[in-house]
Amino acid sequence: MTGPTDPPAVPDLDSGLSREEAIALRESFEDAEQERIRRTVAELLDLLGKAHTMAVLSEFAFAEGPLRFSDLEAELGVAPNTLSTRLRELNEAALLERDAYDEVPP
Repeated sequence: MTGPTDPPAVPDLDSGLSREEAIALRESFEDAEQERIRRTVAELLDLLGKAHTMAVLSEFAFAEGPLRFSDLEAELGVAPNTLSTRLRELNEAALLERDAYDEVPP
């Protein structure tokens, strides 16, 4: 049994949620947290909707190892400034992680 100050029970998210369960979970959050979630989802959808974002993510999803900038540029046919911007945005959104290697060229 839960009291008035206990946090709401969190359902098992591994099995998925029905629409009704998702709505109930969302409404259980404080107004400020609901707004933060809305902003985060909007920002994520905005990023995923930008040109070449899904193509970049797809290349990484099916890669067998690290990818170099020049390989991505050649494979996707994307202008370097656009590719650089998308990679930075994906890194900032924590959808990709950048690792620097001690190689020439870097």
